[in-house]
Amino acid sequence: MIMKKSKPQIFLSLIIICFIFLSNHSQSQISGTYTIGGAGFDYEDFADAISAMENEGIGGDVQFIVEPGEYFNVSFIELENDGNYQIQFNYNGTLNDSASLIGRLMVFKTDNISFKGFTIFPMESQEISCIWIAKSRYFSLDSCKVLNLYNNQFDDDEGLILLEFPWNGTYYYAEINKCIINSEEKTILLNGAKGKVWFRDNQITGVIKNMFENIRAEYENNIFYITDSDFYQGWQTFNMNTFYYESIFPLEVSGEFYRNTFHCHVLISSTSVKQNIFHKDVETRWMDNANFVSNVVYGKFETLYCHGIKIRSNKLFGNCLFNNSYTVFGNNFVFDTVTFSHGAGQLICNNNFSKVAYLKLLFTSGIIENNNINSMYVGQISLHSVENNNFINNENGIVNFYGDNAHFYNPLYLGEEDLHSNNPLLIAKGPNYINWFNYDIDSVLRKNPCTIGANEICFNWEVDEVNLDCSDSLCLDLCIDSLENMYWSPGFLFLDSTATRPMIFPEDSISVYLNFADGTIYDSLIVNTEKSNPIALATYFSDGLTVHFENKSRCADTYYWDFGDGEFSEEESPVHEYEGYGSYPCEITVSNDLGSSNFTFTIDIITNLENQTQPDPIIIYPNPTNKIIRIDSKIIIENISLTDMNGQLLFYKEVDNENDHQLNLESLNDGVYFIRITTNQGLSIKKIIKIE
Repeated sequence: MIMKKSKPQIFLSLIIICFIFLSNHSQSQISGTYTIGGAGFDYEDFADAISAMENEGIGGDVQFIVEPGEYFNVSFIELENDGNYQIQFNYNGTLNDSASLIGRLMVFKTDNISFKGFTIFPMESQEISCIWIAKSRYFSLDSCKVLNLYNNQFDDDEGLILLEFPWNGTYYYAEINKCIINSEEKTILLNGAKGKVWFRDNQITGVIKNMFENIRAEYENNIFYITDSDFYQGWQTFNMNTFYYESIFPLEVSGEFYRNTFHCHVLISSTSVKQNIFHKDVETRWMDNANFVSNVVYGKFETLYCHGIKIRSNKLFGNCLFNNSYTVFGNNFVFDTVTFSHGAGQLICNNNFSKVAYLKLLFTSGIIENNNINSMYVGQISLHSVENNNFINNENGIVNFYGDNAHFYNPLYLGEEDLHSNNPLLIAKGPNYINWFNYDIDSVLRKNPCTIGANEICFNWEVDEVNLDCSDSLCLDLCIDSLENMYWSPGFLFLDSTATRPMIFPEDSISVYLNFADGTIYDSLIVNTEKSNPIALATYFSDGLTVHFENKSRCADTYYWDFGDGEFSEEESPVHEYEGYGSYPCEITVSNDLGSSNFTFTIDIITNLENQTQPDPIIIYPNPTNKIIRIDSKIIIENISLTDMNGQLLFYKEVDNENDHQLNLESLNDGVYFIRITTNQGLSIKKIIKIE
């Protein structure tokens, strides 16, 4: 007799069977750490590992440790990863071995996958991409070498690395970090619309192409050896990268640029170019309302159709040509000719034009105010006004000004023996970088001078008080050559209490006094000091491998030092011992409750050369010098730079295989400087002394 089960019994049995099946299936899913290749492997090769994930499923984060060897044509095709687990492949070996992925690494519709430490290259005559990543939500390449060893010529729309993103939907992401990537052509291709890629700490030789300029790309701390002029693509941000490009044509590059170094002629398009160093010519096009701020340009600088561009706080060593309207040109240091060729509404203010610089305005109009100017030519009748400028009394200076409608402001100079101006920024009384100029025009009496970093006032004060920020300096200029039977107080503010032009840094409100020798007060000034953002500044001296850092920051409460060798400190003025001689990039970051500031500089710890038996192949003379320093070398010189005691760069020049060179130090203040000479045999650092 067959007993029939009731419906509840059948339902219960099905539940038990499903539970057992799901339990067994769950236990068999891949998660944890496994090995590929080598002795005692979990999986013989990539294909076995991929097959296991396909058949058994992925139950958690999984890491595959790959032993040295050669692995061919690795493919991930629509591998299910519903839990968004991390799938990592890491090479496990020494520098003498490698795990090579040869042929094609393909990741198609497979999310959250990363590779670290591999050498990856295509097979000989391969015409499809070596790495092809398509529609995968997250992909990472870390510490790999991706090389076009056979100089393969890839098909159209292919490349050494091809990253393809969706055209609609959510964003997909990729990262390429700490890799060496090399292919003369079609190096990296970006395709699609909905994607973002980060490139960090790579060395990339070749060409990067954003095919439809839709992918967002961020480049940080990479070294580029570009082989094609076209880097002129959308949605790009560059931060702390270094560019090399050898061609008679400029490198055409677009994006946002922060703290990059260019060793090539550049044609740039951007809305923001800040704190970059351009060693050769710079051209800009169609950068309306853009910011070109705090850059150093050693070559020619030219703007065209960049209406409303703001060119501020730059150091410009070459010729400048501006062909736009409504240019804001302010707070720059200028060492050569600056020409405004046409355009209305120019604002040229608060600039320092050196003794050899020349300001030209042709078919243009606007305002010229609060500048230090040696030579100027103005030829347009519609110029609005020329006000409050210091026209330097230099023997070669000349000022030509034409225009019936222009208003020329007379700053009421009293004569060559008593020149005063009311421009506080341009009187060479601020931080060291302002002292590149050895001319000075003392300031006129003024009430509550504006707080822009280098306020000065003659001590025949008609005012009783001035207003400053705590990050500002104040020069108390007596407008006389000597101070007899008088002194300043309080003494802690003054390095020399008998100086005629002392610079003080009052971080708190205080009363300053000029006293007779018997202690009675001759005059006084109340300095009202408001808290402001801090200013970072530091210097150092070394004793062998021990370096004593001196904190000269202002308006700060906390301090953080990066010594450039992996060590750090939060002391105010630390002492640090290095393990070896050489150059170290240092940085101090200071802060208060309003903000923070950082100051970077390079320290050079030099071995003692007194016992050197071989003659020095590089000779500099005369030393000390009051003007010209000559460099004679028995080996080829590649570049020369000059720094002050704080490590601030004052001069840099690349030299075309020369054995001798000379520098003109006439514009520098008296003091100690360092010449860094890079030759084809290494780096040599020489100390020089500038005297009158």
